[in-house]
Amino acid sequence: MSWRMAVVLGLAGLAVACGTTAEDERFGLLARDHEFSIAVRDIDKALAFYTPDASLCLPGMPIATGAANIRSAAMTFGAGLSIEWEPTEVGLSASGDLGFIQGTYRVVPTGGSDESPSGTGYYVEVWKKTRGDWKVAEHFFHPDPK
Repeated sequence: MSWRMAVVLGLAGLAVACGTTAEDERFGLLARDHEFSIAVRDIDKALAFYTPDASLCLPGMPIATGAANIRSAAMTFGAGLSIEWEPTEVGLSASGDLGFIQGTYRVVPTGGSDESPSGTGYYVEVWKKTRGDWKVAEHFFHPDPK
C-alpha cells in the first residue's frame, strides 16, 4: 500500500473517530457515571468527579457545595455505609455540554452495623462537560417516602 493510501485511510479513520453522535455521548456519560459509582468507595477518587463548585445533597443533610464541604458531608453521611445507584434515564442538552442522569439508589450498612441507617430512594446528577471530560455539577439524593 502506498503512503498516500495510508494517509487517506488514517484521515478517514480519524474523521470517523472524531464524529460522535448523541447516542455516543449518552453512552459515554453512562460509562462515566459507572466509573463514578465505583469511585465513591474512596473519597479522594470521588471528589475528582465533581466540578469545583459542585453541590451534593445527601438524605437528611443540608446541601454541601464545594470540594471541602462535599468531603465533610460524604464522610459524615458515609461512615459505616455503602451506597449503590442504578441509572434509569439519561439525557443531554442540545449543545452537548450538559447532561443528566436519574435513577434509584440503595444505602446499606457495612461491617454488620445495625445502627447505621439503610434505605432506598431516587437520585439526580447534573453533569457538565469541562475540557472534554464529564464532571458532576449537582448530585441530589431523595429518600423513598416512609
